[in-house]
Amino acid sequence: MAPPSMVSHEQRQAAEHAILAFRKSRTPFPACQYILEHSKNDYVLFQVASTIKEAGVREWSMLDHNDIDTIRSFLLKYVTQHPNLQSYVREQMLQAVAVIFKRGTVETKAKGREGLFNDVSQLIGSGDMSLQLVACSMLTALLNEYSGTARTSDIGLSWEFHNECKRIFERHDLKRVFVFTLQALHQVESTSQASLSRQATAVFNRLLSIAEQVLSWDFSHARPARRVVGMFGTLETPPFKPDGGWKDTLLDKSLLELFFKIHTRVRHNSEMCHHTLQCLMQLATLRGQVFKEENSKIIYLTHFIQCFLQMLNSCEVQDHEALGFANVINHLVTSFETAILVQVPTDMLTSFVNSMSTLTCLFGRKAALEEVLHKDDHVYMEAFDQLLECWTTLLMDAERFPAGFFKSHAAEVFNCYLQCHLAAPDGTRNKRDDGQEVDEEDDDDINEVEEDDRDLFSDQLINVGSLGRAIPEHSIPLLTRLLEDRVSKLGGHLHLCQQHIQQAEASGGVHNIDYGTKELHQLFEDLHWLVLISGYVLADESHGETPLVPSELVQFSMQETQHIDLDTTLHLLVSPETGASAIPGHSKTDKVIRLITSVFRLAHVESQAVSANLAVILSPQVGSTVTWFLRRWLLSYLLLNEKYYSQMSLPFTSAFAQGADSAQWVTGFLVDKVISNLSVWSSEHELAADTVDLLVALIERKERCLPVIKCNNFWLLAKQHATDNPPLNMLPADIKCSVMKALVMAGSSAPNDTKERYWKEIMLPVQEQFKQLLQQEDFVRKAQTEGIKQQLTLLLSLLKGVVLGSRADNAAELFSFCVPLLTESVALLKTYQNCPEIIEMLLAVFVEVASRQLCYLNEEDTHKLYEASIALLQTYSQCNMGRHSIESTAEEDQYQDLSTMMELLTHLLSKDMVDYLFAENGGRVVNDGVDAADIVLHGLHIVIPLMNTQLLQFPNLCIQYFKLITFICEMYPDKLSQLGDALFQSFMGSLEVGLADYGTEVAKMCLDGITSLAEHCHKQGQRAGALYRAVEHFLQVVFNLVLLQSFDMDLTNPASEAFYCLICCHQAKYSELVNSVLSNQSEPSYRNRLTEAFSQLTPPAEALVLDRNHKVQFLHRLENFLLNVRAFLCVK
Repeated sequence: MAPPSMVSHEQRQAAEHAILAFRKSRTPFPACQYILEHSKNDYVLFQVASTIKEAGVREWSMLDHNDIDTIRSFLLKYVTQHPNLQSYVREQMLQAVAVIFKRGTVETKAKGREGLFNDVSQLIGSGDMSLQLVACSMLTALLNEYSGTARTSDIGLSWEFHNECKRIFERHDLKRVFVFTLQALHQVESTSQASLSRQATAVFNRLLSIAEQVLSWDFSHARPARRVVGMFGTLETPPFKPDGGWKDTLLDKSLLELFFKIHTRVRHNSEMCHHTLQCLMQLATLRGQVFKEENSKIIYLTHFIQCFLQMLNSCEVQDHEALGFANVINHLVTSFETAILVQVPTDMLTSFVNSMSTLTCLFGRKAALEEVLHKDDHVYMEAFDQLLECWTTLLMDAERFPAGFFKSHAAEVFNCYLQCHLAAPDGTRNKRDDGQEVDEEDDDDINEVEEDDRDLFSDQLINVGSLGRAIPEHSIPLLTRLLEDRVSKLGGHLHLCQQHIQQAEASGGVHNIDYGTKELHQLFEDLHWLVLISGYVLADESHGETPLVPSELVQFSMQETQHIDLDTTLHLLVSPETGASAIPGHSKTDKVIRLITSVFRLAHVESQAVSANLAVILSPQVGSTVTWFLRRWLLSYLLLNEKYYSQMSLPFTSAFAQGADSAQWVTGFLVDKVISNLSVWSSEHELAADTVDLLVALIERKERCLPVIKCNNFWLLAKQHATDNPPLNMLPADIKCSVMKALVMAGSSAPNDTKERYWKEIMLPVQEQFKQLLQQEDFVRKAQTEGIKQQLTLLLSLLKGVVLGSRADNAAELFSFCVPLLTESVALLKTYQNCPEIIEMLLAVFVEVASRQLCYLNEEDTHKLYEASIALLQTYSQCNMGRHSIESTAEEDQYQDLSTMMELLTHLLSKDMVDYLFAENGGRVVNDGVDAADIVLHGLHIVIPLMNTQLLQFPNLCIQYFKLITFICEMYPDKLSQLGDALFQSFMGSLEVGLADYGTEVAKMCLDGITSLAEHCHKQGQRAGALYRAVEHFLQVVFNLVLLQSFDMDLTNPASEAFYCLICCHQAKYSELVNSVLSNQSEPSYRNRLTEAFSQLTPPAEALVLDRNHKVQFLHRLENFLLNVRAFLCVK
C-alpha cells in the first residue's frame, strides 16, 4: 500500500467506497477466505474480519449450519495458526466468531455451540501460552457480546433478541465460562515457579479479567424487565446475584481459597492485583438464590472472613491494595445483614473487627500523610472513608452484638483520628512513617485554593462524630482535656506576646517582635481540629427538622448526674474567663457542659485578644471554626424545649432551658462574640459570614430572639450598622446584607414598644439614603464613579437584607417600605447596563421580593409588584436586545441575568397558586383583570428573544426555563391560544426539544406540560386552532419517543399520562400512526404481535375517558405493551 502522502483525496475516497461496497456485497465469504489466506496487510485483514461479522448476521437466513460451522472453525483456526497477528486484528476476528455464535443462540440450525466450547477447552488445556491467549480473547469476546451492555456489537437486531440470547447464555454457558476460567487459574496458580514468564503473566492477567467480568455480570433475573426493556445496560458493577445453579461452584470453599491465594501471589503487580481485588469485592456481594438456606450464608461469610484474615496476617498492605481491602470489608458489612454477621463465631468476629480497626487506623494515618504531602491520588483517603462508613453501619445495630462489643474499637479509631490531626506529643500530624516532620512551607499557597475542612471532610467528621457519641465516656473527657490544655497554652502565649509588645514599645523595636509563629501555627491547627471534632460529636446539622441534643449525650449526662455538682457546673459555664482547673470542685461538673465551656473559654480568649489589640496574632481559621461551633451548638442546646424529648438531663435543663438565667447569660455572651468578630475580621470573608450566620441563628426563632433584644450590645450593633460607622463600615456588602436581615427579623419579633425604635434606627436610614442618592440632580453624570457605585451596591445589599428578613407577620409592611425603592431602581438598568455586578444585584432584589413577600400581599400591592417587574424586564430587554460583547464573561453574565429573570417570572406565577385575596380580609380592591399569567406571558415575550441554545446549556437556566413553561401549561393552558404566532411557536418548540435534548428532569417537566395542554383541548372540545394542531403534533412526537426511540424507563409514568391524553384528544391521528407502524413491519410474526399489542393497549370497544382510573389502567397496559413490543422495535 502507498504511504498516505502519496494518496490523493479522490483516491482515498474511491478506496473507502470500494471497501464499503465489499463489506456490503452478497456472500463475500469465499472472497474473504481467499484474502485471509493470501494477504498479510493488517488493515485489510481487519476489514475482512469486519465484513465476515456483518455478512454473517445479514445473510444468516441463507446459511445452513454447515456453512456457519465452517466460517467459525476457519476463523478460529486462522487465529491459532497466525500467532503474530496484530492484537486488534485478532480481537476483531474473534469478535466475528462471537457474533456469529450469538446469532445462532435461539435457532436450532446453529449446532456448533458445543464445538466452540470444546475448541476453547482444548486451547486452554494445550499448555501453549499463545493458544491460551487466543482462548482468553475468545471468552472475552463472548462475554462482551452477551453482556447486553455498551460492549455488545451493533448488529441491527432487536433488544428482545439480545435479551433472549443473554438469558440463554446465562442459563447454559456463563457458568461454563467461569468454570473454564477457574480450571485455568488453578493450573497457573499451582505452578511452582516463583515468577512467571511475560507470556504466562499475560495469560494469568487475561484469566483474572475474565473472572472479574463474570463476577460483575448483571443477571437478567436480578432486575425487573420493565426497568430495562429496550435499554442496553451501562458498565456499572452490580452485586453478584446468580441463580441457584451456581451454588455448587460458588459455595465450594476452594473457590475463595483460590482467589485469596492468587491475590497473595500477584499482589505486587498492580494490574493483576486490581483484578483479584475486584473479584474478591464481587464475591463479598454474593447474594440471591445460591443462599437458599440461611446457614449457608453464615458458612460462606465465616469462610470469607477466615480467608481474608489469613491473607491480612501474612502480608503488609500495599498502597494499591488499600482501597480494594476497604471495599471488600464494606461489601461484607453491607451485603450480609446484621443477623448473619452476629452468628459468625465470636473469636473470628472479634478478630475481624480487630483487623478492621487496625486497618482503619493505618489508612487514617496514611490518609493524613497524603493530605499533608498534597498527593494527587488519595487512595488511602478513599479507603479510610469506606471503613468509617462501615463503622457507622455497625454502630447503628450495636445492640444486636454483645454489650460493649465495639467500644474499644470505636475508642481506638476515634483516638487515631484525633492523633492524625494533632501535633506532637499528643498527635502525629505532619509526621512521616519514619518519624520525620513534613516541610509545610508551601501550605499557605495551597490552602488558598482548597475547600474548607468543614466541607472537605464533612462525611468523615459525621462518621467520627458518631464514633465519639458511641463512647461519650471516653471521647468527651478526652476532647475536654485536650481543648483545655490548648486554650490554656494559647492564653499564656498571648499574654507573653503582650509583654513582648509592651517591652518593644518601650525600647522602640516594635517591628522585631518574635510572636513564636511556628508554635502558634501548631497550636491553632490543634484548636481548629479539636473544635471541629467537638462540634460533630456534640450536635448534628439539621435540615428541615427541629435540631435536638443527641440522645446518646442526654443519656450520658443523665448517667453522670449523681456524680456531679449542679451549682459548680453552672458556675463553670458562666465563667469563661477562669480556667476550669481553677474552679473548686471542677471534677464534679457535667462532662458535656464542661466540653462546651472549653470552647466558650476559647471564644473568650479570642475576644480578650481583640480587646488587647492582639487580633493580628489570632488565626482567622480558628475564629471561623469557633463561630461555626457556636452556631451549630446553639441550634440544638440553647433554650431547648423539653417537650421534644422523652427524657432530659437535669444539668442540661438547668443550664440551657427556657427561663434559665445561664441561658440568658449565654445569649449575651454570643452577642458579644458576634460584635467582637465583626469589629476586627471584616477582611476575612468566611469568618465574617460565619459570624453573621451565628447572629441569624440567634434571632430566627422568637424564643431566642427576645433574650437577644434585651442585650444592650445588640442595639449598639444595630446603631453602628445603620450609621455605617467603624468598625462595621468595613464589612463586605453581602455581609452587611445578612446583618440587615438579622436586624429586620429581630425588629419584627420585638415588643410593640421597641418596634418604633427599630424602625427609626434601622429601616428609615436605608430609605433616606437611597432616595438621596437617586434623586440628586447630577446622579447620571456621577453614576459611573467608583464612590457612587460602591454606595449603590451597599444600598441594594441593605434593601435585599430587608427583603430576606420577610415573614408572614411583617411581609406587607416591609413591601410598603420596599416598593417605592423598587420602582425608582428600575431606571438603574439603563444607567448601569455595562456594570453586571449592579444589574445582577438589582435583579436578585426583585427575585427575593417575589419569593418572600408576594404570597402575603393583597391584590393592590401584588399589582404594584407586577408593574415594577414588567418595567424591569422591558428595560433590561431594551438594553440588551441585539447586543454583542467581546468580554470573556459576557455569555456567563447574560446566563446569570436570564436565570434570575426566569426565577422572578416563576415566583410571580406562583402567586395564583395561593390565592391571598385582600377581599377575604374585608378589604375592597379594584380588579382590573390582570393576573399573574398575563404578566408572566408578557415577561416571556420580552425574555425569550434573548435566549439561545448555547445559554440553555447552563443547567440552572435550563431548569428554570422549562420549569416556568411547564408551570404555564399546567396553570394557564387557555392563555397559550392567545399568544402571538412567534411566541407560540417558540413555546411549543421549547417543549419538543426539552423532550430529547436536556435530560430526564427536563423531559419529565415537558411531558407534564404536554399532558396539561392535551387535557385542556379535550375538555374544551377544541377541534381547530393553533393549540389543537400543536397537540396533534405532540402525539406523533410522544408516540415515536415511547415506542420507537431509546426511551428512559424512568419516564414511564409521565409519558403514559401524556400519551393517553394525546390519544384521547386525537384518536384518528393515533390510528393513522398505528397503521403506519404495522405497514412498515415486514416480519409477519412481529406484525401479528404488534397488532395484538395495540389492540390490548387501546381496546377498540373501550371508550377513552380522561379520569384517574382510566389513566392508571392505561399505564398498566402500556407497561405490558412496552415489555412485549419495545423488545423487538428497539434495535442494536
